[in-house]
Amino acid sequence: MALAVAAGLITWLALRGNGGSTHAVRAPAHAASAHELAALPSNVHHPVYWAGPKPGYTYEVTRTHAGLIFIRYLPTGVAVGTKHEYLTIGTYPTKNALAAVRAIAKRLRATPLTLSGGGLAVQDTKHPSSVYFAYPGSDYQVEVFDPSPARARSLALSGRVTPIGSGSGPTKATTVLAAAASAGDLRRLAASVGHPVYWAGVQPGMTYEQTRTSDGRIYIRYLPAGVKPGDRRPHLTVGTYPLPHAVAAVKAIAKRTSAQTFPVAGTGVGVVDSAHPTSVYLAFPGSDYEIEVFDPSAARARRIVASGRIAPVR
Repeated sequence: MALAVAAGLITWLALRGNGGSTHAVRAPAHAASAHELAALPSNVHHPVYWAGPKPGYTYEVTRTHAGLIFIRYLPTGVAVGTKHEYLTIGTYPTKNALAAVRAIAKRLRATPLTLSGGGLAVQDTKHPSSVYFAYPGSDYQVEVFDPSPARARSLALSGRVTPIGSGSGPTKATTVLAAAASAGDLRRLAASVGHPVYWAGVQPGMTYEQTRTSDGRIYIRYLPAGVKPGDRRPHLTVGTYPLPHAVAAVKAIAKRTSAQTFPVAGTGVGVVDSAHPTSVYLAFPGSDYEIEVFDPSAARARRIVASGRIAPVR
């Protein structure tokens, strides 16, 4: 399955190059507005990845009968359906997508790269314009294609390729409807999921916003007085991510970004993501849950983590 999915964009481009046929496995490409893109994940009932908004570009959407979805960025004046190659993000339904990426790396004899949040990426050595990545617990593999292999790799590793509608808070969120919650609601949430859910403690005057994702991630966001749930502006957010060997994952982030880890609450390990310094990742020995603390202020994000305030909801 991994090999078939990995060939998704390559096959799609080949179909464009030879004109395809009425039996091609893709539906006609069409231009989509930002509003249409926002509705796409709801229509297909799963996350759809993109590289974020690009003013002046046309968003071209192609869906195949196999469920593959491509979003291509066309510069001003370029017609939908052009045979020329441009930045394209592919979302591919793939059971255990992380294992599929590992299989691609093994087949290519390439070393997978560790992404923030425990994901893995691999650049296709035979087709270096394509980089594949996936996250733990996800059944969706993502391909980043760019005519420039260097740009494809840089974009895939930047954290800018995210699910449509994920907002500008912590990276990699496959968001569902956010809702206001009391401290009691958060305690009930932790009890219902059967594992620790981390937060930054009680903050009087703040509204707690909880969001759960399809891949098991849980976010608790702190909204100032008067700010409604779903607000698109970034605010202090604590994410809890199911991730085996979470301490090793945090250390891998440090190694990849050449950053220094630091102790948290005695036994924990933390690291500032140098590529996204507003995010600090931490984990505790023996835990299978990685924690991300995001704050619009990089200094405040690190200070909160170093203070030992990040703890399970109790």
